[in-house]
Amino acid sequence: MGKIVYFDYELPDGTELSCEAEVSPGRPEQGPTYDSGGEPAEAPEVEIISTIDSDSRESIDTSDLTYETWGGRIVSVDDDLREAAFEALAEQQEDI
Repeated sequence: MGKIVYFDYELPDGTELSCEAEVSPGRPEQGPTYDSGGEPAEAPEVEIISTIDSDSRESIDTSDLTYETWGGRIVSVDDDLREAAFEALAEQQEDI
């Protein structure tokens, strides 16, 4: 079961988004024991639940949004949001 995180994200055009995501940090492989054959590792996962424009309060679909970095690389906004969600989870855990 994942944890819900809330964070802000700024689109390349300057639009501020309020975001909600569910983050499942995954877990390492569990080796075999006398009682069990072990469990495979689970990869971390992020599900973006909502992205809301902070000014208009309208929902924004970020699934097709991309931007170009200074180095010319094309980056998906959704990939950035997933990374920001992991960072928000890490900050949330530091505050505990």
